[in-house]
Amino acid sequence: LLLRRGTAPTAWFGLLLAMLGFAISIGVDTIYIRDHLAGDPANPGDWYRMNTVFKFGMQIWLVLALAAATLLPVLLRRLNGVAAGALLLVLAGVAALALVFPLVGTPSRVAYRFPDSPAPTLDGLRFLDTASYEWNGNQIDLRDDGEAIRWLNANITGTPVVLQSSAEFYRAYGVRIAANTGLPTVVSPLHESEQRDGDLVAARDRDVITFYQTANPDEALRILSKYRVGYVYVGQIERAVYGEQGMAKFDQLAGAYLEPVFSNASATVYQVDQGVYNIVASGEKGEVVVIDPVPQPAAPQPADQAGTANPPGQPSLAELEAENAAAPSAAGFAFSLGQRYHDLNRPEDAARVLAAAAAANPGDVPLHHLWGDMLRDAGRPEDAEFAYTLAAQAQPTAGNYNKLGTEMLLLNRLDAAEAALNEAQRLDPQLAEPYYRLGQLYERLQQSERARENYDRYLELEPNGPYRQQAGG
Repeated sequence: LLLRRGTAPTAWFGLLLAMLGFAISIGVDTIYIRDHLAGDPANPGDWYRMNTVFKFGMQIWLVLALAAATLLPVLLRRLNGVAAGALLLVLAGVAALALVFPLVGTPSRVAYRFPDSPAPTLDGLRFLDTASYEWNGNQIDLRDDGEAIRWLNANITGTPVVLQSSAEFYRAYGVRIAANTGLPTVVSPLHESEQRDGDLVAARDRDVITFYQTANPDEALRILSKYRVGYVYVGQIERAVYGEQGMAKFDQLAGAYLEPVFSNASATVYQVDQGVYNIVASGEKGEVVVIDPVPQPAAPQPADQAGTANPPGQPSLAELEAENAAAPSAAGFAFSLGQRYHDLNRPEDAARVLAAAAAANPGDVPLHHLWGDMLRDAGRPEDAEFAYTLAAQAQPTAGNYNKLGTEMLLLNRLDAAEAALNEAQRLDPQLAEPYYRLGQLYERLQQSERARENYDRYLELEPNGPYRQQAGG
């Protein structure tokens, strides 16, 4: 066609598209984009080119498909009747072969994940009635999840936050509630950590893990308040991922702060009482203390300062400030006001009110963590380290020292981060995240051997953990 005079613009366009498609194909065989899967250039691993081939591969097929659609009519017009008929027969045969895939390939692909499949259906949730799979030695049956998901779709209005497992989506199927209802959840870290600030995503992930694993009802309620959770989901996956040690607290909280609104053999949906958002403090013996729920307004309240609308059903900024002014040492008032200041991007104001309450409540770890977060956001790293250290000293657990070390790493205070993370490892050698954080730290210090040792230990303890891709590199 290129050698013929008077080649139509349509043919030229099709040929250029085909050339572009082949050029891209050659390009991805010689060049790749070094992303988070790239790893060590000397030892890149199995997946170092995956995103380049995957993403550009979609573009190649699109461009070649457009080229074919453009050039086939041109080619048919240039052939005589017999040749054109033969070509059409060949194309029909190829199309017939392609149509085999939906009939044979789809069941085969589904069976790779779920051996038992429902009959052909347009109901995208029907697979939940028969699907089961193994996860970390536990057999997960999705039938009960399917009943709960259908109940949520039929009965929940609006978009309340549903707290569920943050385990990865592809194999653990951790965020299946959000995936099948469209309701928001606290975090799904698998790809969020690639698209957003990984440390902020990790902080949410830690909160979800803490919520399910903690046996302390007060700590669990603070997390519900922090994210304004509307419903809590507990199913087989939550038990398999987080263990049974923290599940007893749901019986303690049911009736007062959590109301079971759906339950079957293995899944329970709890509705969170909005009074939880006004948690004040834990008592001297650790019991949960709350104030009376704020009356719900009949009409929208006026906007807060800085033009930010008051959250529906929540006290106004002025009311929170008045409560705090009346009792500046009350942890709950300071926590709620500090959280609101945070939402308004006023970290200095948040740090100020939290400092007074933290001094009066030295054992309130969540309060100190929020205080440290506000000091960090205000650009005061030394003061943030002081707040996080007080929290770790008040409750010297591996989780609290890991929080201290992670925040110090974020603030590039590497000596403090190393000391805190080593202490976390000493307190609980089976806690995986401190090894990953030390791997990050030593990688930053260009101590590649020590970094690799800690990454490998992290992967040994948590082979399906949220940082497995980063540690695997």
